[in-house]
Amino acid sequence: MAAETQATTRGATRLAAATLPIPPAGAARQYSGPLYPYVPGPNPPGPPNHPYPQPPQHSSPGLPYPKAKAAVAAERAARELTEFRIDTVGFSSSSVGWTKVAIVTGGASGIGEAAARLFASSGVTVVIADMQDALGEAVAASAGCTYMRCDITDEAQVEATVGAVVSAHGRLDVMLSNAGVLLPTGSVMDMDLAELDRVMAVNFRGAAACVKHAARAMVSPNGPRGGAIVCTASVASLQGGFGPASYTASKHAVLGLVRAAAGELGRHGVRVNCVSPSGVATPMSCALMGIGPEELEAMTVPGNVLQGKVLRAEDVAEAALFLASDQAGFINCHNLVVDGATTVVNPAVLHAVGL
Repeated sequence: MAAETQATTRGATRLAAATLPIPPAGAARQYSGPLYPYVPGPNPPGPPNHPYPQPPQHSSPGLPYPKAKAAVAAERAARELTEFRIDTVGFSSSSVGWTKVAIVTGGASGIGEAAARLFASSGVTVVIADMQDALGEAVAASAGCTYMRCDITDEAQVEATVGAVVSAHGRLDVMLSNAGVLLPTGSVMDMDLAELDRVMAVNFRGAAACVKHAARAMVSPNGPRGGAIVCTASVASLQGGFGPASYTASKHAVLGLVRAAAGELGRHGVRVNCVSPSGVATPMSCALMGIGPEELEAMTVPGNVLQGKVLRAEDVAEAALFLASDQAGFINCHNLVVDGATTVVNPAVLHAVGL
């Protein structure tokens, strides 16, 4: 509803700017309206950013020149308003109408499951890559996806999964590298380095394999074809204190991977971004804490800057969908933080000064 209101307001402004007063006969054709009213559509020949092209150098019967251009601008505004509504209203639901092919790693549960379901409901052909066979097959069957077993710590399996998807569908448009682990590796002084290796193997090395082979599928030897790679990072990619040192280090590494890959792949039309949520009551986080989702969600509320809303897997899926979509077509190398301002606001200071 807000998008429709915004679109209507924008359209009304453009229409008003396009309806210019018609000068009396013989008067100088001088524009006296707003300095630079926005006229949608490609600019006709004339000075850059000027609201109208230069008047023709010959006289012709018909409408006065400014009125004719105003009518054209009004038609363009009305057409663009319609297109704006089609493109934006209900973007996150089934009206997206994609015909894209996506791989979602870790799509059998948690954020990955929410993303697989949302992508599929938006018209995307989704292949879930996971090691939880029973869960993955159940999600695939209920969401209209395909399930493939894949251990992302084995590069050969990642390569084979990408190859199978390209063979079956002719291309790969989106890679959501979401699979990850959160293990109780202990404090820094007591860290189990074998467990650290496991965390890095899944969270960082696995993500690197997904980025590598997705990029190979998206870059055409005959010129840029393009695609979108989205990695699930975390607020732990930004600062400490949101998890064990092993998890924090692995998510910092994912953010570095995204930034490096975005710089290299942009020339090929491949965008690489990541989404960084704060605490979400997923099966993985609940297992680590040894509590249920309701209890974990209740624990996160006091530390949230944004009140009245609890972050859930579906919210993170919406962010990933946006980054993967054409609406984010010029967003590259971005870390979309979904934390309600937790990492950028210090509530203790606000409270101390009475705010």
